[in-house]
Amino acid sequence: ACAVFALAFVIAGVILFRTPNAISHENSAPEHSAVYVPGQSQTGDPASREESNTESEDTSGAETGRSEEFVCSRIEEGGEYGTEVSGPEEHDQSNVKFLTAQTFSSDRAASEVGEAFKERYASFAAELLQKCSKGENTLLSPLSIYTVLTMLADGAKGETADEMRRVLGGTLDMGEIDQELFSYCESLKSTEYASLHSANAIWLTDDEHLMINDGYIEHISNTFRADIARAPLMEQTTVDAINAWCSKKTDGMIPKILENSGDGVPTMILVNALALDAMWDLPVDSSMIKDASFHGKNGDTEVKMMYSSEDNGYICGGHETGFIKYYDNGYAFVALLPEEGMSIEDYIASLDGEKLLSLFKSRGGEVNAVLPEFSCDWEKSITGVLKGMGLENAFDVSAADYSGIGVFGEIRDEDGNAYTPALGVGSVYHKTHIDVDPTGTRAASATVVAMDGIPELYEDAPTVVLDRPFVYAIVDTQNLLPVFIGCVTDIG
Repeated sequence: ACAVFALAFVIAGVILFRTPNAISHENSAPEHSAVYVPGQSQTGDPASREESNTESEDTSGAETGRSEEFVCSRIEEGGEYGTEVSGPEEHDQSNVKFLTAQTFSSDRAASEVGEAFKERYASFAAELLQKCSKGENTLLSPLSIYTVLTMLADGAKGETADEMRRVLGGTLDMGEIDQELFSYCESLKSTEYASLHSANAIWLTDDEHLMINDGYIEHISNTFRADIARAPLMEQTTVDAINAWCSKKTDGMIPKILENSGDGVPTMILVNALALDAMWDLPVDSSMIKDASFHGKNGDTEVKMMYSSEDNGYICGGHETGFIKYYDNGYAFVALLPEEGMSIEDYIASLDGEKLLSLFKSRGGEVNAVLPEFSCDWEKSITGVLKGMGLENAFDVSAADYSGIGVFGEIRDEDGNAYTPALGVGSVYHKTHIDVDPTGTRAASATVVAMDGIPELYEDAPTVVLDRPFVYAIVDTQNLLPVFIGCVTDIG
């Protein structure tokens, strides 16, 4: 059977546009120097669901960790499109300038993820879901969005930096946020049957007037291991190259993240691609799959329901019941079913970071779980959502200060008038995919009835049937933080 992998691709593309609004900078333009490019993408270090499971990890050549020494590259004129980020051979990529290999040593070491970071990250995830769900099928990767915003925040200055730090870290400073995020990503497991891979990239304009701060690039390389390239952004060959990078890093689940709209000329594009591929700890046998009705907001739909019994997985809260269904190692599917009579909108509005963490930690004994097979694709600009979460200055080109990334030198227009463009954020776009089936989950992320052919389930155990709208998350079992979070209101 095909392994359902939770390809949770979440991609957030942050596009920084040039505008002729002059802004002042505290510092003079940084010296334009070599831009270093990591040659390998981020993957997760193995971390056990239970201590007794650590010996079951795959060590046969799958990526299960990272070396602190990794290959980097410098952008040079006339470079070929590199292997790690190469797109389809039929695309002309002569304008994408990369690659001469150098070695770069990361001086970061992972540590235990702090409680303050966990609480802030969980609150960030809950608020994202509240502002994006709108009473319809939704799937988000808080990790992908948080990663791109942190890369952006590391180049912000002044009030822009303070605003982004508050939204991302609460009381944590940016140095602490960087370290905590690095440690969290290092802790994420990647094994043969439950793998999570994350990759970052920065695409810079080939405009010679843009002077990039080499300290920013080295910091991003050190913390995020991002691929970096210079190219004529929004020319079709570059768009094809970025989409090919995205498709490769998400195992083909997100084949396209950009269109060449012709609106504006971006100077920088920051991208995160995240893919989760996980098999159930115990795959669902065909004899435990039955046709049933899902009572969605827009009417009933016939679905395939998967029946299972889960040890130590029952969730019973104040306004919800649910269950935890484990993947093979390192990750788990958490389902939260609102109490009868409570709408999915009201339930999502009641969630916050503290409540999510408490529910994810629940271990209430045996439970009979009934989970529908479902798929979901979701995409949307989340710029307005992020503004509503407190990132107002960050999206105001007249006020935002990203001089930590770089600055433009003086440019003269056709009439000879001099101006200095500003770096500002144009949009943040998010796109996800998930498939949940009897073998596991592939993501970008049931009421038990005695029927013929259904094996005996737990006697006297509570039963949770996901036959109406519910909230779900895919969490890592070490930190219990949501890599993906979403809701299902309708199927089909």
